[in-house]
Amino acid sequence: MAYTLVIIQSDLADAKATAAGFLSVGCSIAAIDTDGRSAISLVKQHRPDALIMDLFLPSRNADEIAELLQESYSELLVKIAICSYKSDRMSSRFIECGGDFSLSTPVDYSFTVNRIKKAIAFHKRKEEIKQNPIRQCVWKYLIKINMSLTANGFVYLQDAAELVIRKPSLLHDLTHGLYQSIADLHNSNEPSVERCIRTALDNAFAEGDAEYLYKVYGHIIDRDTGRPKPGQFIKQLTKMVCDDLLIEFQDTL
Repeated sequence: MAYTLVIIQSDLADAKATAAGFLSVGCSIAAIDTDGRSAISLVKQHRPDALIMDLFLPSRNADEIAELLQESYSELLVKIAICSYKSDRMSSRFIECGGDFSLSTPVDYSFTVNRIKKAIAFHKRKEEIKQNPIRQCVWKYLIKINMSLTANGFVYLQDAAELVIRKPSLLHDLTHGLYQSIADLHNSNEPSVERCIRTALDNAFAEGDAEYLYKVYGHIIDRDTGRPKPGQFIKQLTKMVCDDLLIEFQDTL
């Protein structure tokens, strides 16, 4: 997909070089500027997919711009800061103010386009979740186990809980029942759905907070794999969501 970008860098030559780099990987450039004060108006005028800017800019830095956009611009926008030297404090401040991620120079343009794609998907998921209390609750529990937000398994587990709440008997036949239902939603197939869920669980239980994981899921953790079986995890997750939302859960396993 060709993403539309607005680029703001204090040095015009740098901005043009950055624009050329993104043009080379199929993006389009809506506007280039060198002053932080122009960022808000350029975004509102051109409605780009992403705003790419120096972390430090004349008149207004990237963190201030991100914060103002949070307050005054409601459309989907990926906010990216570029810094030629390491500045953890300012990069963290940028993220806290609503920025998506920071880049170090030289920029890997293909890699950055892929990150923009993932950030857009992430923002769309967040908007969907706001409208769906079940998915919002599942999100909360998956975040607690440190599951990657961009993993397909994250979305599939949200689907799983929602489907099982509607039809608990799906837990009796994971492959041809639940996984097939999830695959149908994403134009995928059962093996891919199962693999993504297993991978997401493997990573979460290998890298997450062991104390929390064993407190909540210890009774279903498989000794051989170090994580619950997908069906048992989905059942436990669904029961917790039902408890939170005061939905009656039919125990089918």
